[in-house]
Amino acid sequence: MKYFNAEEKELLFKQIYREEGRHRKRNIAIFEVAKYCALRASEISNLKLGFYDRSSSTLYCQRLKGSNSNTLMIVDPYVRKALNDYLDERENLSIVSQNLFVSQKGFPFSRQRMDALMKYYCSQTNAIPQYKWHMHVLRHSRAIELIESGFDVNDVQYWLGHKNSENTFKYLEFTPALKQTLFKKLAALEGSEKSCGDRYPLDDSHMARNCRYAESPGSCCSRALCISKTYLFPLQTF
Repeated sequence: MKYFNAEEKELLFKQIYREEGRHRKRNIAIFEVAKYCALRASEISNLKLGFYDRSSSTLYCQRLKGSNSNTLMIVDPYVRKALNDYLDERENLSIVSQNLFVSQKGFPFSRQRMDALMKYYCSQTNAIPQYKWHMHVLRHSRAIELIESGFDVNDVQYWLGHKNSENTFKYLEFTPALKQTLFKKLAALEGSEKSCGDRYPLDDSHMARNCRYAESPGSCCSRALCISKTYLFPLQTF
C-alpha cells in the first residue's frame, strides 16, 4: 500500500504552500481537504458549495464506490483557513458553478488535473518516490495517520466511509507505530501474565499442579492452550 510518511507529507505540503500562482488558494484548499477528509479524487471533484457549512465548519462528504457518505467537522485550523480563504477569493471571481472546486473555465476540477498537480508538487520536493505521485495516496496516508494516532478502528472506518470493516483493518498491516505499541504491550504481558509453562518449570508434574486453566485438579490444559489463553486473547481484543 502506498502512503506518505510524516516527513514526505511535510515536504509535500510545504511545496504546495510555496506556490505563487493565481490558483494558489484553490490548490491549497483542494489538498488540505483531500488529506483531512481522506477523499478520493473523484469525490473531491463532486463536492458542492452547499456541502460546506461555514458556520459549523462541517463538510458533507459524498463517498463513491459503495462507501458510506458522512459529514465531518473540520477542527484542523489549517484546513478550515485554507477552505475559507479559497471561498472568500472565489466570491470575487463571479463563478456560477455549484461545484466547490472548479477549473479556470468554471468546470468541475478533474481528477486528471489533480493527479497532474500531485505529480508536479511531489517532483519539486526531490524526495518523494515517484510511485507515490497520486492523489489516492493522500487517502491512504490519512488512514495510517489516524490509526497511528490511536483512533479506534471503528472511528477510522467511519471517517473513510468504509461499509466493511475489513477494508479498514487492512491498514493495520502498514502501521509501524501501531506494531511498536503492540510489541510494548506484549513485553508488559511477558512480565506479568506469563503462561503456567513459563511461570513454573516445564515438567509435567509442576504444570499439572499449577495450571490455572486446567479443567480438573491434577491435570493441565497443555502448554499450547496456556499460551493461547495468555497471548492470543489479548491480541484479539486489542
